[in-house]
Amino acid sequence: MTSGSEHENYIEEMYRRGRLDDEGRMSALNTPPPEYAAALYAYLSSDVSASVTGRVLVGGGGYLGEFLGPEEQLITHRDHASNPPYTDEQIHNIINPGVSGSS
Repeated sequence: MTSGSEHENYIEEMYRRGRLDDEGRMSALNTPPPEYAAALYAYLSSDVSASVTGRVLVGGGGYLGEFLGPEEQLITHRDHASNPPYTDEQIHNIINPGVSGSS
């Protein structure tokens, strides 16, 4: 994760140029601890995600998104300041509603 004045200046420039929306700007400036990004990696490497193939997912903090074409689409968001990282099962249930995670 990146922080500091150089990072903040970069984020503000991306926002000014229209490359980040308000939520993206605030998320980038309020960087969560590494375990929040690690939750998605842990999920994708677990048996729970065996049915997930060919999808491009992005996550960090309370944010989970998916690229469905040329643009990312929000799946869900929760405030990382007041919530723990997602569990494997929570991520699975969010991106695969109605699909069992057990094999």
